[in-house]
Amino acid sequence: MNASVKPVADICTALREAMARQDWPAISQLDLQCRQLMADILQDPPADRVQLCHYLNELLMLYRLLVTACREEQRRVAGELTQIRQSRDSARMYRSCG
Repeated sequence: MNASVKPVADICTALREAMARQDWPAISQLDLQCRQLMADILQDPPADRVQLCHYLNELLMLYRLLVTACREEQRRVAGELTQIRQSRDSARMYRSCG
């Protein structure tokens, strides 16, 4: 593997592993690293563009999966908050009647 493409491959691997663990803090750090890496690549593109395209496509796929996972997590948390709010409102109603 071309040394200039290796950091992209490494981020792909680390992001995939963090997503499997649902390690949101690690995903956040990897996202920042990925942004910096993309800025670096835009300034100084590697010679092996075929391999770079392969890993950039893999990153794109991972980010699509990540967006889906974030939306699912957001729905789950929203559901929990709704349930908490309903329980709190029920408890208030019960106390006001008693």
